[in-house]
Amino acid sequence: MMMNKSVYTMETRVRYSACGADRRTRLSDILDYLQDACTFQAEELGVGLDYMQEHQTAWVLSSWQADVIRDPVFGEKIRIITWPYDFHGFLGYRNFKIEDEAGNGIVLASSVWVFMDMKKQAGTDSAGGCRSLSGSAAA
Repeated sequence: MMMNKSVYTMETRVRYSACGADRRTRLSDILDYLQDACTFQAEELGVGLDYMQEHQTAWVLSSWQADVIRDPVFGEKIRIITWPYDFHGFLGYRNFKIEDEAGNGIVLASSVWVFMDMKKQAGTDSAGGCRSLSGSAAA
């Protein structure tokens, strides 16, 4: 579900396959939820996987910082919210929040992404892809 072009919200339930024996979500699966949300946002904006393949570009994760206030648990309804907040050259910055059903923040995260020209294997100006993610027309 989209709130506007720059903020994207995805609602889901915590899968059994994302949990350890204690029924708590593993950190790697929390990060998968975050990555899925920003990928679905790009898809809805028309700059997703097909666009990247056609233009031989990709967003490559450079770093994460995640604050896990509490682990989501098996079967729990969660809401993943994400938004890009800044772009500099070939770098894109994105925030995330996971909320429980009551709207409490249970995970807060930020990330840095590199916009890559896959033919050159180098960072490239992210202006076209970034404008699409921030609500403006792509170049």
